[in-house]
Amino acid sequence: MEKLQDIRGLTLGVVLLCGLIYAVPDAAFALGTTLLVMLILAMLREFVWPDHMARQRVEARADRAASKRRQADDVSTTDGKDARPNGPGAAELHQRRVMRGDPAVVKPGLIAEGWVPFLQSMSPDIHLWNDVATDFDQFYGDRLDAAFWILEQPACDKATAWQFIAGAVCRDVLVQDGRWGYEKAVMRWNAAVTRWNVGFYRHHALPLTGPAAEEIRRLKPSQFESMLFEVEKACNRKLPRPKWPLGLNAPTGTLEHSTRSPWAFSEAFGLHKRFIPRADTAA
Repeated sequence: MEKLQDIRGLTLGVVLLCGLIYAVPDAAFALGTTLLVMLILAMLREFVWPDHMARQRVEARADRAASKRRQADDVSTTDGKDARPNGPGAAELHQRRVMRGDPAVVKPGLIAEGWVPFLQSMSPDIHLWNDVATDFDQFYGDRLDAAFWILEQPACDKATAWQFIAGAVCRDVLVQDGRWGYEKAVMRWNAAVTRWNVGFYRHHALPLTGPAAEEIRRLKPSQFESMLFEVEKACNRKLPRPKWPLGLNAPTGTLEHSTRSPWAFSEAFGLHKRFIPRADTAA
């Protein structure tokens, strides 16, 4: 109401509109339409656009202030503690970013060039592969595609393969991933099960490790069968049954086929450099 009292031109426009319509009845429609458009534009300019621009300026200032705080946090971190992803101060720094709603923390699974090209650019690292394929919290971007790609590689570890095969069912990956749809995800899961059943995964150098490892370790064949049945109802198609594994908690192979990269992955931190202690401080 305060704005309405301040707009003298708006009142004058209404008066002129009424006067012109009274003076020239034959041209009332044309004049009325033209002046009505002008009146609407004036109202938009006075009531909508200034507030919108003001909000944008306030948000821009808030973003710049938040960016400066993040930079200060990243430099000072936690009273001099090591804030690298696996360092002593990492959890505290991460918690502050979560509280601020940092987009890099909200969706940390995104890589500009894509997960598959990134993994293809390096030698097999079965530890990183296990991290990427067995974290079922959120499959942002193309990480689900990367998980299926990992299970297509001969170097993929048995523990990684089984965790993904079982975890995709336990964590509803096959029926809840809207970006893929049922058909594509289920077809590639079926192919992974076929490879599992024919002994494609020969290497076993890793134990069951990952966010869902304990749940998968306690899983019983009857429970898994019930879950598969529910997936079949949701997808309206028959699914293959994987052979039940034995002894996956006790690795029997070596890491000769794997090259450890400097990278690691977790849903909390996304892709990050591993914390590797220096030789003089490792002891």
